Amino acid sequence: MAANNEGKNDNRSTVGGPAHQEGKPANEFTAKLAAAQELAVAMPFNARKAREYGKDSVCPEQGQVVQVAELSATGSTLTETSHSEKTGVGEPLPGFNPASESLVRVRVDSSDQGLTTNQGVAVADN
Repeated sequence: MAANNEGKNDNRSTVGGPAHQEGKPANEFTAKLAAAQELAVAMPFNARKAREYGKDSVCPEQGQVVQVAELSATGSTLTETSHSEKTGVGEPLPGFNPASESLVRVRVDSSDQGLTTNQGVAVADN
């Protein structure tokens, strides 16, 4: 790989990597991998695992928390900061999970609409 990796894509597998990182990550992708590895190292096991079962599980305590040094480590892809009509402004809100909000925000009125497949193809009425 060239010494200057700026603007280059890195499409290597995210399943494995070198056992020891040497030097600075070459690009955003390898920086994300390194940050995710730091998170994994910070929590080698779940200290409260035993409390997830039996009587202790009735009133669970808050789990362990690890501070995130690099926000990209918590995203599914590096494109989470990209702006588009579909994704919005491209500014992730740390600590905010829109999936835990009321479903009212995504309900629609589909009355008087033709039935379609998942791909939006009209279903025939014969």
